[in-house]
Amino acid sequence: SITVLGGEDYTGSATLTAMWEAGCAEGANRICFIANAPSGTVSGTMEDQTIVYMTSSTSAGTVDSTALSSSTTELTFYSPNWTLSGYGFRGWSTTPEGTAGTMYGPNQTITLTSDQQTQLGTYGLPIYAQWVASADDMDSWSGCSSLTQGSVTALTYGSDTYAVAKLADGKCWMIENMRTSTNAGTDKGTSWTTAVTDRQYNLANVTGSSPSATTSGSTAIQWKSYGGYYSWHSAINTTTVGSTQYYNWNTSSNSYTTTGTAQGICPSGWRLPRSYAGDSTTNNANSDFRNLNNILNSSWSSVSTAAASNNWRKYPNNFVFAGSWNGSSSNVRGTYGRYWSSTVNYSTLAYHLYFGSTSVNPASSNSKYYGYSVRCVASS
Repeated sequence: SITVLGGEDYTGSATLTAMWEAGCAEGANRICFIANAPSGTVSGTMEDQTIVYMTSSTSAGTVDSTALSSSTTELTFYSPNWTLSGYGFRGWSTTPEGTAGTMYGPNQTITLTSDQQTQLGTYGLPIYAQWVASADDMDSWSGCSSLTQGSVTALTYGSDTYAVAKLADGKCWMIENMRTSTNAGTDKGTSWTTAVTDRQYNLANVTGSSPSATTSGSTAIQWKSYGGYYSWHSAINTTTVGSTQYYNWNTSSNSYTTTGTAQGICPSGWRLPRSYAGDSTTNNANSDFRNLNNILNSSWSSVSTAAASNNWRKYPNNFVFAGSWNGSSSNVRGTYGRYWSSTVNYSTLAYHLYFGSTSVNPASSNSKYYGYSVRCVASS
């Protein structure tokens, strides 16, 4: 019953609005991911999240098997396994519309609020995918200067659409991993060997065993947000062995040329990030990975904290634990992130961004034949 405040002869109407508490169809103690497509139908499937991937209290790759409950305080979100034609994936949100709620990166670690803990233990906690419609083609796109820091748009390259954001360094980055399978060479992993560093391969959406940190049982899910795996030569789009492969490296003076760029497999007007490995502040500022790490974590060099890793995974940076390709199967997916740069360390080595659950190194080095992820930076 309700009491209407008014005179004895009051006439009028009142609108009563039902207020719904969102929950998971399967019940309590789980995170349920909702595709929330603005139009069309998403491709791919996702499972509910029912375990916690602890990043601050356990070593990388270790899963705490404690079931989600109202006592859960910290978790790392599953990375999405969805794509939507004509849209880029922007991130997760606590609300369907994404404006009133909190935005999270696809693999971000969060601390649950008391309200979220209560809802999780009572109804389950729904998390909604947020999409952004393609605004243009990536090729020769020149709209970065018109974007404000932190803003997100989407651009189409080939048959894929990628979310793009202007990050804290003032540059526009892809905030989804490259998924193209276009290859300038003919070798796609068939000649994978430590002795052959100039072989090209890229493997999109590799099917393989995924750690339980990213799936709750399935061992053959293609996590689309992990994208493709690319050898370094495939990433820079050449098999040439010799001086032409040494992007950002002057062999005669043994010094870095930090202003050098390599488009590689990126669209026209985009390039692979640089990863200068020296200790000069000026040169580090020309290194995309190091410079961004300095902004995010106040360090040009590696940082061994869970917070530093999470800063790369937070919205809108959106880096993910994509793992790598080790020649026969995907490796440590859900545990590590590795992203190629255009910068060479040695004839068989190249620099890349590395992060685990409790550390980040913006200038790690490894063999060129490994398959790592790729993200592109707008050239201007």
